[in-house]
Amino acid sequence: DEPYIQQLKSYYPEGRKILVINPDSGTLLPLRNWHIDCFVSVIYEAIKRWSVNVVLVGKNESKECGDYIGKKLGKSDNIINLIGFTNTVKELVHVIHSGDVFLTCDSGPAHFAALTDTPTIVLFGPETPEMYGSLSREGASLYSNYFCSPCLTARNHRNSPCLDNKCLQAITPEKVLREIANWINPS
Repeated sequence: DEPYIQQLKSYYPEGRKILVINPDSGTLLPLRNWHIDCFVSVIYEAIKRWSVNVVLVGKNESKECGDYIGKKLGKSDNIINLIGFTNTVKELVHVIHSGDVFLTCDSGPAHFAALTDTPTIVLFGPETPEMYGSLSREGASLYSNYFCSPCLTARNHRNSPCLDNKCLQAITPEKVLREIANWINPS
């Protein structure tokens, strides 16, 4: 599958590190979503600080997120929007593997990333990394350890009374950027 990964990399402008981002954890448990404007901030700053390529991934239902990011940041050859274009788990894993670091909320792709060597940063809030942490060899779980978290558990059948995920809001874009820096721009 190395030829496929090299083919993917050939689509990205050369000479830049690659930050793969899954900005939407899906509609099943939207409480796990970090605010889209936080992703916009991270993307803007990552491009500004490190001139990275940002590859957006997600299911077809997440196209709105990609469109929103595109509108907020404008046309840029640094952003490659593949949301809705990875039709299988295998394709998604290859895209993640083509990156230098992968950023996602707690979701399926966080776990699929463990099939690659790509460092994975997973944002946790309503669920805990102690129970659902990524099995990736490298990366980090960012978790605010908010007093009411985890509120999505097997015990409550993942049915939380929460309507305002302060636990994820407590994770700032700057915290995420500091973690990305460990992999994109190690000192």
